[in-house]
Amino acid sequence: MQIEPIEIVLKKEEYLVSKWLTSSFLVDSEEFENFVSEMGDFFLYQTGRLVSRLSPVSHKSWEENYLINPEPLLMTYDPKDVYAFEARPGQYILYPRYPVIQVREHQFMWTSDDRIQTMVFGKDSIRWGLIFSYPQIFYDSKEKKIVQVFKERDSPNTVGFKKLQKWVRDFTKPAQFLRNGKKINATFRIGKNSSCKTA
Repeated sequence: MQIEPIEIVLKKEEYLVSKWLTSSFLVDSEEFENFVSEMGDFFLYQTGRLVSRLSPVSHKSWEENYLINPEPLLMTYDPKDVYAFEARPGQYILYPRYPVIQVREHQFMWTSDDRIQTMVFGKDSIRWGLIFSYPQIFYDSKEKKIVQVFKERDSPNTVGFKKLQKWVRDFTKPAQFLRNGKKINATFRIGKNSSCKTA
């Protein structure tokens, strides 16, 4: 893959998106390698913290660390979708300029009445793979127009997120838990090579 340089700016840009679609799953290392391979030629950039290097995260590194040390990432098929804000000399924070697939660690927690609350972080939360998010609506501040990005068939990141959704349907299943004698189905998923009956 040819890697385009990330543009460095001194002022943060406006990024207005809405109506997020999400997909979350926990799979084993072999399944995750298959997922990364099936997703094609994409780029991963660290976000949410200061970095000194603007090069993308390697696919191999992501495969090796996705369960050990998951971190917020911007996933895109075009590096021009991402820019670097120079927060201090030689230190940058990377942000999306156009809609990208955002990747974070997924966690959930059980409530006292045996309901599942996702993306709740705390000492009792349970780590459960990754959650991928993609917006359906984007306001293009340069063109001054609203874009229904999820309907754009030629958008590489839209194509990528739809490919992700298909992979999740084909290679994972709803996570099911046995909780106080009751079977509870979650909205998030688990690899078909894995099983989870208790939490």
